[in-house]
Amino acid sequence: MKRTLFLLGVAVLAWISLVVHAADKPLSDRPDDEKTVRALLADFSARYNAAKPEDLVALFTDDATLVNGDGDVLRGRAELLDHYKSAFDQEQIAQLRGTPQSMRFLTADVAQIDGDFGLHAGKPSESEPVQTGRFSVLAVRKSGHWKLAEVRDYPHPAPEPESNYHRLSALEWMVGDWVDESENIKSASSIRWAENENFLVRTYTVQIGGAASMSGTQWIGWDPQSSQIKSWVFDSQGGQGSAIWTQKSPNHWTIKNTGTLRDGRATSSTQVITVVNKDAVRLSATDRVTDGETAPDIDEVIMVRKPPPPSAAKP
Repeated sequence: MKRTLFLLGVAVLAWISLVVHAADKPLSDRPDDEKTVRALLADFSARYNAAKPEDLVALFTDDATLVNGDGDVLRGRAELLDHYKSAFDQEQIAQLRGTPQSMRFLTADVAQIDGDFGLHAGKPSESEPVQTGRFSVLAVRKSGHWKLAEVRDYPHPAPEPESNYHRLSALEWMVGDWVDESENIKSASSIRWAENENFLVRTYTVQIGGAASMSGTQWIGWDPQSSQIKSWVFDSQGGQGSAIWTQKSPNHWTIKNTGTLRDGRATSSTQVITVVNKDAVRLSATDRVTDGETAPDIDEVIMVRKPPPPSAAKP
């Protein structure tokens, strides 16, 4: 078994092997103290790689703490000594390499160093790291000497997904073609995912009470600023608007709309969508206001999924 690719407290000091090489890049406004702290960390690296647990633990304060990414904690030199003795009983020490990103002197005698680390099965210059993460170290000065007081490691934050699909998946049922041909309203909608599934895009046509038909495009997506689902709509008559979507239950959505007509008049309404089943939804609109004047509610409308065209008959 190779030694300590996973040992508590080891990974956090992976970056030490680069401290000397990075000395030409100042990390603080206290160059003399920074030089001394860097020397402490370089000394740790040398003693660790030499597999000398007693010499290694001598660099820590009496009540020093090691904390790994799982939250496991070792306290005091006695526990640290047992830990490193056990680690060095293995066949081979993992090679450590990393980069300090910052050094802050919290007080005249306390320094915090943060950065990235990598663990290598072979020489760092010749191998890719088998594990990476972040570290945080506290060094303190006691009786004129800098010591290691606290060492922590933790994984890199999970990368943000490239898509907001997971935030919009509750609206997956919308994808497809929908029609309604009730007595007063004739409408059709086609809804598709945009690239990377960050938005649902709806194109529509609608005719109400025999009036001239209107068409438009609606984008539905996740608004990171307000942390909620939001839509933006632009119609063929020059109007535009936006809406906030709230899921009241798995099959029930309330949509608060605000907009502006081409002539500048403000509009607002509350729309309710109820999913009946995978092929039918009920829609209604209340609290309709245009330029300060109320407008009649739109009674419940049933939209049904348009069936796919029949397959061409085989010869």
